[in-house]
Amino acid sequence: MEVQHINNSKVPSSISPLPQNATPHTTNINFDNRPITNLNDLFTLNVINELNPNSIPSYNPDHNQYFIDYVRIATINIQSGFNTKKDDINLFFKQENFDILGLTELGLITSDEFPRKEYFDNHVIIYDTSGTNDRNSGIVLIVSKPFCKHIAKTKTYKGRLIFIDLFFKNHPIRIINTYIHANNAKTQSIKDLTDQLFQLILEANTNNYNLIVMGDFNVKPSQFIKNNQKTQNAPSWK
Repeated sequence: MEVQHINNSKVPSSISPLPQNATPHTTNINFDNRPITNLNDLFTLNVINELNPNSIPSYNPDHNQYFIDYVRIATINIQSGFNTKKDDINLFFKQENFDILGLTELGLITSDEFPRKEYFDNHVIIYDTSGTNDRNSGIVLIVSKPFCKHIAKTKTYKGRLIFIDLFFKNHPIRIINTYIHANNAKTQSIKDLTDQLFQLILEANTNNYNLIVMGDFNVKPSQFIKNNQKTQNAPSWK
């Protein structure tokens, strides 16, 4: 599985050897149903299938050495303007062949500007806004249609957090996308949001879910570590 923060790079998943009894006509990837949309996608497939980086797959299902696929999950802060950027976002989701894409900072302030779910040919947009004058809020998960049928639960929190539970056979997965306030003066709002986040993480761990937490946390890990190394100060929570 691959989790990607948009920076035009991909980190392939761990390489697993092909099973000895694998046969192309039953286990290979059908590229008629799963197109390759860019060079990064092709490179990652070559790496995880232990092929030459310059290999090109055959679309003939009987002559195909590609057995292992990967899940494409990413997150990006769109810095407001969701209304005007939505067509480009939909195209980006399709061209990059994502399975799940999280968006933060939509710049929408009312809860009824769009339906909570918006359906397209290849995916569904699930979103939440704060319903307040907080123009930095607004959170989204875009989910491809093959994954939509596995969604068992969806929950949002004040335009700052959204999660979905995906149920596969013996493999429940919780995916959380969050946007934590950049303004440190909003101490109570940040505390309430992080309390919600920690509760969802604890719940997922307790129920043995696989867990992905992504988004824009507006934190500097190096500063967090530095602050907490100063024993004379109260522990820093951001």
